Amino acid sequence: MKKKTVSLILASSIVLGTINPVAGASFVVDKNEVSKIELAAVSEKAKNDISSKIKDYIKIKDINVWKGTKDINWKDAVEITGDNQELKKYLENAKVEDTSNRNADNFGTHKGDLKLTFGDQSELVIQGQILKVYSHAISAGEQNSPADAILVKFKLGEGVEADKEPNKVIGNKENPVEFSAYKIKPGFDVSKDQHDALHQTLFKLVSPRAIEGYENPTWKSASQNPNDFVVSNENNVFIASAKVKSAAPEDKDQKPAPNPNPDKKDGDKKDENKNHANQPKDNGSVDNSKNNKAESPKNNNKGLNYHHLNNLSNKNSNPKVVKKDESSKKKKATYVFNINKDEFEITINGTTMKSKMYTSPVIRNGRTMLPLRNIAEAIGVEVSWDSKTRTASFTKDGLTASIQIDGDEIIYSNGKKVKMDSKPIIKDNRILVSLVNVANIFGLTNGNVEDAKDQDIEWNKDNNTVTIKLQK
Repeated sequence: MKKKTVSLILASSIVLGTINPVAGASFVVDKNEVSKIELAAVSEKAKNDISSKIKDYIKIKDINVWKGTKDINWKDAVEITGDNQELKKYLENAKVEDTSNRNADNFGTHKGDLKLTFGDQSELVIQGQILKVYSHAISAGEQNSPADAILVKFKLGEGVEADKEPNKVIGNKENPVEFSAYKIKPGFDVSKDQHDALHQTLFKLVSPRAIEGYENPTWKSASQNPNDFVVSNENNVFIASAKVKSAAPEDKDQKPAPNPNPDKKDGDKKDENKNHANQPKDNGSVDNSKNNKAESPKNNNKGLNYHHLNNLSNKNSNPKVVKKDESSKKKKATYVFNINKDEFEITINGTTMKSKMYTSPVIRNGRTMLPLRNIAEAIGVEVSWDSKTRTASFTKDGLTASIQIDGDEIIYSNGKKVKMDSKPIIKDNRILVSLVNVANIFGLTNGNVEDAKDQDIEWNKDNNTVTIKLQK
């Protein structure tokens, strides 16, 4: 008798069964039963897939990279919790891909999805993984940073000072004083490469000035090669210092013209276009009194004092430096903060970039609450925190505004007090205050786009943004 053969499809495998017919009987394949078999087989197979075994033990991590990084290792975003070596082996042999087409072309936070493909070709999709792209120089206080970030310190040595009262720092020859610090990408040249957001070199941001009796501030590396300004693990401290002022003219080839009137001092000559040092008196001393009386150019900037963005040279008699300072005031800066978003936009003379925030602005009890430190650092205001009194202080143009986070007043260093319209709140260990209080602290005007007035701070309820516009 001839045999009949039927095929039952079980998942992806084909199983052939040989059936011997019984006389007087017929063989019927029930489609519903086949479906049940298929489902049962798929369910059983799913239990044995690597993706099913591993899915409850996967931990998702943020990836931190420098701007411009080409090869991002997405496998760094996942790890196995616990000490199951078998699961760790599965992950080690897995292929991890980004399915959101993310890259490191622009700094900021970028969310996306990852796909994990295991050795048995089972797959697992992870949603909401975070890629953080950092500028090549970031705050030393940034908790998260690329793994190879190097802590770089900028110090003030002999004959220099930086910043303004009450935050002025004076250098020391024997023990240079730390002025600022950054986490920086290896290979970054601190003398040439510019900060992505501020468009100035880090040397320029410190902007050391020669104190009285000194001249020509210069930077040196503390490494074996004093003129090496490229950051590495062995080259991460840079010191500014000045030399003792010389009594001789700066141009050695140019001899001072003879004085036709011996009774008339050289300091009385009206030569406004030159900046030579005074000539020695007969006793060998130098009279710098006239140079010291020279007026510094007036600062007509009515906005904030951008000590990080501008060249603070209003006490320096070098006319070239002052000229650069005057031109920098013409720059227009706009900062846009979005409610519930942890990054903000900076636009300087038409160039826009994004920067990470410590925490996002929120709306509480009908008030727009903004993170103070982010705004202060963005617009170049000095910030200090006293943990004992729980007081934050913000300084600009020699005036300090302080708030005690449990109080409801802004107290100024000139004795003035302003009642706040609402108390500060704490979010992610950061201080947030209302938009009105931000304006009071930083000496800005405020309003909304509906009032048709051009204010320093504008609230737009249609897109939930706060825009700060300043003239630098």
